Amino acid sequence: RGSEDRIRSQQKRYVDRFQGTSGVILDIGCGQLVTEFPEGVPVRVDIDEEVRPDYRCDVRCLPFETESFDIVFASHILEHFSRASAPRSMPKRASANLACNRS
Repeated sequence: RGSEDRIRSQQKRYVDRFQGTSGVILDIGCGQLVTEFPEGVPVRVDIDEEVRPDYRCDVRCLPFETESFDIVFASHILEHFSRASAPRSMPKRASANLACNRS
């Protein structure tokens, strides 16, 4: 229970940074904790079907067009990979999903 509270606290601090924005949020590696995003609607992505994500896929190969999301949220995912299989380019690919100039 303590680690779940710690994770929720970390997620809340991150989410609070974007308070007041509105849009679509890509929640990469959402896991079983359902994060509420006051700044928009989350699209939950995870490889584990049991957590009931919106999209079941490997985070190293996201099935979205570039500039599809206003916020990309990825917390506690890199520790699930070995050094050899770590998605080193994942931050760059995930940020490509951000819609920087959407009006």
